[in-house]
Amino acid sequence: MIKETQTRTIVKAVIYRFFSVVAIMLLSLLFGASMASAGIVGLIVIVVGTAIYYVHDRLWLLTGWARNDSGVDDIKRSVIKTIIYRAITMTVSYLIAIFIIKSSGSNAVLFAIAQALTNMTFFFIVERAFNFIEWGKIKPEPQVN
Repeated sequence: MIKETQTRTIVKAVIYRFFSVVAIMLLSLLFGASMASAGIVGLIVIVVGTAIYYVHDRLWLLTGWARNDSGVDDIKRSVIKTIIYRAITMTVSYLIAIFIIKSSGSNAVLFAIAQALTNMTFFFIVERAFNFIEWGKIKPEPQVN
């Protein structure tokens, strides 16, 4: 089974996080946040979101399910990873909308859904793109009998 370096996972997380921070800050403004609140939301997403992404990705590396011997993920693996990750982050987005943006319950749900749809797209694109980047993949040594 192909493994990946921690540096590769960090680079994936940073690339994804850049897109997600920009998206959530813009959504925050659209949902009525001030520039200062949108900045706070961005900072929270950078710290908490990056930690969630990193841990989530490292946990997925513990299983070879739907991943071929070259380390390329099947589309169903990318889809399932995306759904699980998004469920976790939607909960965080909802809490951000309630406590930082001061949205009502229904607007907080809409915020979390909008953020999820935007970021699912970015997550999937990053996942698929990194299938074609060999850097940071650790290939097993050929076994000699």
